[in-house]
Amino acid sequence: MAGNVLITGASGLLGRELVHLLHQRGFEVTAHYHSHLRGGLPGHWIGGDLSTPDAVRSFLRKHAQTLRGCSHFVHAFGPISSKPLGELDADDFLLDFQGNVTAFHLIVQQLLDWGVLRSAVAVGFSDAGKIRPYRKVLTHAVAKNALLLLVLSLAGEHPGIRFNMVSPSTLAGARVVDPDHEPLDAAVAATAIADILEGAGTGIHLRVTPDHPGGEVAHAL
Repeated sequence: MAGNVLITGASGLLGRELVHLLHQRGFEVTAHYHSHLRGGLPGHWIGGDLSTPDAVRSFLRKHAQTLRGCSHFVHAFGPISSKPLGELDADDFLLDFQGNVTAFHLIVQQLLDWGVLRSAVAVGFSDAGKIRPYRKVLTHAVAKNALLLLVLSLAGEHPGIRFNMVSPSTLAGARVVDPDHEPLDAAVAATAIADILEGAGTGIHLRVTPDHPGGEVAHAL
């Protein structure tokens, strides 16, 4: 099936795995990075800020010629706020909301307007409530729940296009660690996302854990 896939947050832990895997599966990869360009990875890399609506619109205008070829989209953009938990405020929530929910919506809408989009996957995370003591998680969890609602809405509005959300549990090597559960290999999470992107599997929202590496249908984060 392959095609050209846009991966936002492609320089992150999960993003790098996705770049390798989707390239191996025959996709042309357009890989977005925010501030750190990774060397030695396949694909066409494009930089851009996705933290505000205006920044996303600027990103879409700047790279329109490249993005018009993207039939698939994976939004793996991570947390934006870097403050300790006790210092998070409403502005931090707004940043995470814009980077996760608004950016996904604006990019999807542009790809829809161009008539090129065939599938889109938003990346969440599993068991958010169990790791709340860690920095950056509270605002990010709220934003990811809003992102799930958006994915459900888009799936209902556009039945001919596959919209999914995949929520991996804590990844091995990530800065946020769940001490009570076995970490999930990033390659396992990437495989589940790639399978859903290609149309293998059922359920709009899948939770991926070491016990369910292929994903289990979930109705909330």
